[in-house]
Amino acid sequence: MTRRRIAHSFLYLFLAAGLALFIGFIAAPAITRSLAIVHEGVLTKIHAVQARGQAIWREIQARQAIRQYELQQRQPMPRNQVQQTAEQQLLKDTAWKRFYIPPEACKHPDVEDRFEICVLREAQFRKEFDRRWAAGRFAQPKS
Repeated sequence: MTRRRIAHSFLYLFLAAGLALFIGFIAAPAITRSLAIVHEGVLTKIHAVQARGQAIWREIQARQAIRQYELQQRQPMPRNQVQQTAEQQLLKDTAWKRFYIPPEACKHPDVEDRFEICVLREAQFRKEFDRRWAAGRFAQPKS
């Protein structure tokens, strides 16, 4: 080997070592930090989507439970009684809509906690309404 080739070999070795040190001490931590930031952002979005999905699932389950309860309450009855019951339910539904007007934040809850608060609030109002309805404090049809 000539001196020139040896000099070039050492130069390439020196450059390779410098590049390895650059990647090891400067570029790798920067890349790691960047990836960690991206990973955090993705996790945040995933958690938000999961929370919204869980809220939707709870809402579906609540609606199914209400529907199941309503189906269990139905029993065969004479035609005139069906009409009377339907009229009474219409009056009750109208009174409920006047009694409970959800706040703006509960019309489209954006986070899981807000959804739970809204459901609890509506349940409290429903309980109070049903108590008053049973006591005859609203206009009920004569049976």
